[in-house]
Amino acid sequence: MILLREDGQLAASAGLAHLAEHRRQSVLGALPNIMALRSWAASQPNTGSNKTVGTLPLAGAADSLPYGQVVITPVVVADSVRGYCLLLRSASAANQEVSAVEEIA
Repeated sequence: MILLREDGQLAASAGLAHLAEHRRQSVLGALPNIMALRSWAASQPNTGSNKTVGTLPLAGAADSLPYGQVVITPVVVADSVRGYCLLLRSASAANQEVSAVEEIA
């Protein structure tokens, strides 16, 4: 799981300790950029932002990365996006619907 600030900078991460440092940096470098995050958030229907969940591909997600997509939800405070919560998805789950477990996470 990765938390990004509203400007797209890394705020916190968990679950990447098992990766070698260069692989961890590759995963972090492949995360969607701020423009992709903002575009995704702006394109979502306004049905209660705390329930907005979707997916975005990792940039240049190659076979060398263990992940192919992120499940994304905005962090909303007082009707304003203050950051993004990303859950890494394995490459094999890339084209599947968001599961209930991913949605809760």
